[in-house]
Amino acid sequence: MKKINTSKLSGKALDWTVAKCVGLPIKYDPMSFKTHQKPGGYWTMEPDIGQAIVGCSKHIGTDYSPSTNWMQGGQIIEREKIWLRGPHDACKPDGTAVLRIDYWYAHINHHHVQNDPSPLVAAMRCFVASQLGDEVEIPEELMETA
Repeated sequence: MKKINTSKLSGKALDWTVAKCVGLPIKYDPMSFKTHQKPGGYWTMEPDIGQAIVGCSKHIGTDYSPSTNWMQGGQIIEREKIWLRGPHDACKPDGTAVLRIDYWYAHINHHHVQNDPSPLVAAMRCFVASQLGDEVEIPEELMETA
């Protein structure tokens, strides 16, 4: 395990950390699965009430990717009440623009502020910071994607 600043998380490393924060069981499988066209790596089990199977396996970074999938990340944003603000001009009281902010930023009650060009990445970093702090430990295999 290696430590990384939460503000630097992205890709599979961010998705893995979000899965950890929401309490999903995570398994590592180094093998490649040719029949599913999925590489080896980290997998999680999510409950699926609508099917006969109690849970379905999801590959972290593709099937489970709250940092790119609004159906997954949006639920977290809504549940955690994460506030998002998009790119905008910061202005003086008279309306004169003084600074162009070209990224999204996210916070929960003005705490755990994170930013990124992607609103989902900013929001998921904010969520991770709220749960685990400004520095997290991730598996070394995920360091290249962080």
